[in-house]
Amino acid sequence: MGQTTRRGVLATMGVLATAGCSSVSGLGSGGSDDSGGSGDGADGGSGGSLRKETVKEVSRSVTLKQDQFEAVPLSFDRQTVLFFSVVADRNVDVLTFRRPDFETYRTDAADQLRFVDALSEQRTEATSQGSAVSPGEPVVVVDNTTWGETQPSQRVDIELELEAFIRDDGSSP
Repeated sequence: MGQTTRRGVLATMGVLATAGCSSVSGLGSGGSDDSGGSGDGADGGSGGSLRKETVKEVSRSVTLKQDQFEAVPLSFDRQTVLFFSVVADRNVDVLTFRRPDFETYRTDAADQLRFVDALSEQRTEATSQGSAVSPGEPVVVVDNTTWGETQPSQRVDIELELEAFIRDDGSSP
């Protein structure tokens, strides 16, 4: 089978955007999602006609050298839906951290840090992730360092698309 294309990943994002999504609770500083695999339960999302208010859009083409990463810091003051896709020409780790864990990752390169399982994937050339997230300050990271599971490459080209939006089902006053 052929290599995953950017178009395929973006099409998957579109399907996810129209389907119900799971909720990642506790994305703020006191959350309990971690790389230990505890995960979150799905709330099934809401059906019907939904409107959305985009709060953040990112589209980047980046070349990462060995031991570099690309970070997209976000800040949400209410429940938000976060979708992103990453397509790379070599395996990378895509991790979503809470802000304090990202600061530790960035400065100390600690061996064990928590990241949000539902919005992370390691050893991948293409991923598309989406989930509802609680208020907080997550940071989406494309990693080409020795921190994650993937051995860094001398050079990796990536395409990153991200959208965060508020879903409104029109039922609130």
